[in-house]
Amino acid sequence: MPSRGEKIKEIVILILLNIILPSVDVYSDIGLILKFYVKGSRSNPDCDQRYWRTEDRLTCYDNLPTSDLTNTYHPNWGTMMLLPFLLNYLICWYVWATTDKRKTVTWVAVLLSFYPQYVAMKIIYQIWTDPKKGFHKKRYLERNLVQMEVFLEGVPSMLIMTYLLTRVVDPSTEGRELIFDNQNLGSFDSVLFLVGFTSSVITSSLGLAKNLKVGPCRILPEQKRYIGGLLSPRFVLIFFACAFTLVGKGGALAS
Repeated sequence: MPSRGEKIKEIVILILLNIILPSVDVYSDIGLILKFYVKGSRSNPDCDQRYWRTEDRLTCYDNLPTSDLTNTYHPNWGTMMLLPFLLNYLICWYVWATTDKRKTVTWVAVLLSFYPQYVAMKIIYQIWTDPKKGFHKKRYLERNLVQMEVFLEGVPSMLIMTYLLTRVVDPSTEGRELIFDNQNLGSFDSVLFLVGFTSSVITSSLGLAKNLKVGPCRILPEQKRYIGGLLSPRFVLIFFACAFTLVGKGGALAS
């Protein structure tokens, strides 16, 4: 039987890595998708010629009547972000339909794209009340739902956002301030993209690294020290190797 401290440690890890992190990743992606489809980038020939700084141009737009502005939407960017999200969303419905026994209630979690987090919440309760069953379910969560989400959504979304980040560098890209405004880091668009990109990198790298720890090709041993091995030197090294490799491949594909 695990001690009270071991239970608390496992619960904290589940809350951080299987509830908070995936929720931030998924809902920031949804925010980016909606922004590209719904929020158009404004333009005006006079403002565009007079000001080169994004902040100055936006101020110029604000001082003009709506009839003098042209709104350009970016469905291509939105569709690129939507495809991996939609694929993972549909697979979650399939997993729910074939494995869940309380479908009259849990369909709400699947509808809100919260099903893996809901399963993690159930596991937290089971670890506290029935540790043997809880730890068994935790292995199922890590080897199936989490890994599936990493490969279907996390990695593709991260590569797509790396491509979008390279479009910001090109001054001829129309609407690049919708992606990321490096002259106004505190803007909503910049913060949303940074949160989405950072969470995708962490989720993808962590998922790939954990695949070597709990997946079908395990090369890292199970251990209780270093928060279950997540902070061991070898795991941290693999995590950063995955992160730099993913970002590097995204940059290479974009260029």
